[in-house]
This record gives sequence, structure tokens and C-alpha cells, in this order.
Amino acid sequence: MAYVAFLRAASRASENSTIAPEVTAAIISAAALVLVAVAGAALSRYFDRRQQIEQELRQRKAALYTEFLDYWFWAMRYRSKVSEKDRAKRDREYRSTVPQQLVVWGSEDFIKKLGKWLRGDEPEGTMMEFTGLLSTIRADLGYEDKHLDRRDLMHLFLEPNSVDRHLEERSSPEAQDDLPSSS
Repeated sequence: MAYVAFLRAASRASENSTIAPEVTAAIISAAALVLVAVAGAALSRYFDRRQQIEQELRQRKAALYTEFLDYWFWAMRYRSKVSEKDRAKRDREYRSTVPQQLVVWGSEDFIKKLGKWLRGDEPEGTMMEFTGLLSTIRADLGYEDKHLDRRDLMHLFLEPNSVDRHLEERSSPEAQDDLPSSS
């Protein structure tokens, strides 16, 4: 917009002046070059800063999601094998840090899916919702996962035979609508 105003002023000045048209064209070209350089530098700085902020957010989210997953993978694998005192201690540690950090660093999609997962009544449903949480975490951290499906994610926290058996049971005719998606 400033450039257009400058061009109008320059053309009026050249109409009322004794300056040769070639000189006016050179002045306009030089001014345009300076304007483009300044705008390019400003845009470059803006996008660099935006990329830096996104990288910092990704690092914070990665630390939070790691803490979240440390707890839940522990809970799925070892919770039943430790004393009540150790369970209570681990639960307190988790609840004293992770939920507050999720408010600040968790994405909206993750927080919604976490709430749905925590309210789940069926172990099978919550298992599928947990894989949805894992997918959301990966998306928040920048992974596209075009060829990664829920079965792959389920293998991370369940025994391979359990995953296959669970998915076979879910693929029965009455459970056909509940098959895992690749999202």
C-alpha cells in the first residue's frame, strides 16, 4: 500500500518536473528494490521467529508427553506388581505435575481425547482410545504417520499376541463397527 502511494507521488512529481523520465524510472526502481528488501527481511524474520516458537513448543510438549507416557506405560505394565504405597506415591507424583502442565502445553485435541479416555467404561474401548491418544501425541510433535495404524501403536504397550487376539475379537460380525482405524 505504501508502495502504491509512493508510485503515485513519484508519477505526479515527474509530470510537474524537468527530470528526465529515465531518471524517474531509476528512482522508482531503486525505491521499489529497497521496499521489497525491507519487506522480505521483515517476513523472513517473522517466519524465523514463528518457527523458533513452534520448535520451543514442540520441545515442551515432548517433555510433557514423555512424562505422561512414562506414567501410563508404567501403570499398564507394572502397577499391579508394586505395593499399594508405591502405587500411591507414583500416582501423587503424576497428579501433582502432569495435569497442570497439560493445561499449558497439551493440545486441545489431546486434552479432549484424554478426557474421553479417562471416562471410558470398557477396557476394549479405552484401549482403542489410548491408541488415539498416542496418535494425537505423535501428530502434536509433527509426525504425519501416513503408514502407521493403531495396531502398530498397540504393539507398543500390549503383547503382540494380545493385540492380534483383541483385534480378531473386535472384527467379529457384531463388533464390525468398532474396528480400529488408521487415524
